Amino acid sequence: MHVGDVVHIHDDGPRLKRKLVVVEQLLPGNDGRVCTAVVCSSQGLLTRQIARLYRIEYQ
Repeated sequence: MHVGDVVHIHDDGPRLKRKLVVVEQLLPGNDGRVCTAVVCSSQGLLTRQIARLYRIEYQ
């Protein structure tokens, strides 16, 4: 995952209803590995775990 990627925020609902957001910043954890991201949505900036973000599949 990289800054500028368009991703889905995980939701238990259907894939087409998930929020689309843009990764603005990647934040490292105590071990130096990226574990959190700041994402930009229509409601502003949100902080979410990397494990809950899914990259958009496109060609």
